[in-house]
Amino acid sequence: MKKVIISVVALISLTAAGIYIQTAVIRYVVATTPTTTSQPPQAVVTKTDYSDRVFPIEVSRDDGKRIQGTAFTINDHYAFTAGHICDGALSMTMYTAKGEVPIKAVKNRETDVKIDVCVIKGDFAGLAKNRIAVNVMQFDPTKKAVIVGYPRGRYRVTFTTIKGFSLETLPQEYAGSYTLQGVVYITDGQCIPGNSGGPLYNEDGGLVIGITSFFGPGECFFFPVTEAVRLVGDKDVRWRAL
Repeated sequence: MKKVIISVVALISLTAAGIYIQTAVIRYVVATTPTTTSQPPQAVVTKTDYSDRVFPIEVSRDDGKRIQGTAFTINDHYAFTAGHICDGALSMTMYTAKGEVPIKAVKNRETDVKIDVCVIKGDFAGLAKNRIAVNVMQFDPTKKAVIVGYPRGRYRVTFTTIKGFSLETLPQEYAGSYTLQGVVYITDGQCIPGNSGGPLYNEDGGLVIGITSFFGPGECFFFPVTEAVRLVGDKDVRWRAL
């Protein structure tokens, strides 16, 4: 699991009185986990069940490693996950209610300044689909939210509170090729390796507002899901076949 120390991050928090900026030191830990077995991750159904539209994925990378993450379906052809899940992917499999679904292509930004989101293409017909919030920046940061993912391959739902928004500039290299920059949510929920790419839902679980990216001590960070929506239509970013 990659670990990078971030020196200074500018945090923008919304309050009733307006906006204020503070600095904080955090530990950057990418929320993926290497797989130690060739067996597919197993879903564990809980009382709050999103497992018909949020699925574990397994990735074989060009560095010889195999990692696990999370993805969620948008329509019959597209699903969203984290950008670093797609980086260096040679093959990717999503484990769904209808069986294994091979991912045909990925689309993400592998540049020096990067938004950590990825669109994946496959045959998702027959699976439940997620609804996307149109304007996530209008979401009240004092509200509760729901984190869904497959940390270490096991289904998990975590209830959390959005603490605010952060203007991220992470200059340290990850995977030797890019940095992260964008507007992210900060929550006080617990994220575990394997959560990467999973959705952050609004309080009632009806709308996706964010995509799990990374975490620090006692905090999780999520890029707005609208960044992935924008990526779908970005003609400057090409699909990469797997």
